[in-house]
Amino acid sequence: MDSFPRCLNPNKHLIEQFVSNLPGSSMLEVSALLNNVATVNDTCRSLKSYLASVALDYVFIVLPTFLIFTNLVFALHGRT
Repeated sequence: MDSFPRCLNPNKHLIEQFVSNLPGSSMLEVSALLNNVATVNDTCRSLKSYLASVALDYVFIVLPTFLIFTNLVFALHGRT
């Protein structure tokens, strides 16, 4: 039995090249995101206060964390 001479997916080498160039997440990034994930207090009495606390958590915790890690990594490695 002969194996197939060519792959059935003509773009397989492009997919493998893309995946092999991904650096992945470091343990520092994973731990920072796990520690900084916004947790909303269950004592919110109304939907308005719940949405306000989610928005504040996102603006002051989640968004700066993503910006710091993405921009800081590029700055440290000298990429623009």
